[in-house]
Amino acid sequence: MSSPYPHNLPYSSRRYAWFVVFLLIIASLVAFMNRQISAIVVDPMQQDLGVGEATLTPSTTSFFGLIGILFLHLGRKHYALSMKNVESWDGA
Repeated sequence: MSSPYPHNLPYSSRRYAWFVVFLLIIASLVAFMNRQISAIVVDPMQQDLGVGEATLTPSTTSFFGLIGILFLHLGRKHYALSMKNVESWDGA
């Protein structure tokens, strides 16, 4: 009888798959905490700045959009650097 889970898988190892699952869970928790903290801070922030929700929402959205673009840029730079290091290991 053949196993439904062959050992010669054409994709990454099981350990790497669980590592990716762990990273996704951590990212989900960080996003959840970010939303909860933002919900707690919005009312005092509106009172301190003297702005309404219509003004505060686009500014916070644009702020997080810029952070997202920054992280994409940093991730791309990190990938390029890691590939450069991998290529340098190839010759050794």
